[in-house]
Amino acid sequence: VTSMLGGDKNQDRVILSLFRSTSGIVWVGTRYDGIFKIVPKTKSFNRPVVKQDDRNLNKGVISSMAMDKKGNKWMGIRNEGLLCIDAGTGKIRTYRKGDKAGNSLNNNTILAICPSTEAGGNILWIGTDGGGLNRLDPVTGHCIYYKRDPDDRNSLSNDQIYSILELDADHLLVGTWGISTSGGLDLFNKRTGKSVNFTSSSDDPASLN
Repeated sequence: VTSMLGGDKNQDRVILSLFRSTSGIVWVGTRYDGIFKIVPKTKSFNRPVVKQDDRNLNKGVISSMAMDKKGNKWMGIRNEGLLCIDAGTGKIRTYRKGDKAGNSLNNNTILAICPSTEAGGNILWIGTDGGGLNRLDPVTGHCIYYKRDPDDRNSLSNDQIYSILELDADHLLVGTWGISTSGGLDLFNKRTGKSVNFTSSSDDPASLN
């Protein structure tokens, strides 16, 4: 991928996110130059047009990408929120902080996207840069927020969330920014909103290293 990007000295060679669609197309998220698309069957490589109301959305930092069970493509853009390309129509939808009166995304830098199996596959779990974990219903745009509470050992360990994995119907594994006083790996219970935190400790050989 970087060798393809390197063909133009003005293109960004730093790749922050990747995913492959069910059709085999590879989507590439860069640090500064938006989204690129690789079609292996035709060996083509291009930068797709992504516009909404004549506004170019294919630019900037593409920090995360994912595809849900319906084939919709989701992309997190630094400071720009969440973008969705509808699998059926190709239309663009965006989700940003302040989109509606309350309960929209609480942070516009999206670091992780995890489509969930719950509610018929219509829920997204979103990791943000300082806003904690957002549970998004894309149909209504309604979000529920889960953040770190220093006084609650069963809250998230940090509000900067870099990775999310759906472990089973009730749990997520959440990777957070780790510093000396907080952060690490969280086992998050979707039903209760509580977490079990796994951190690194030099005194505990069984902890994260």
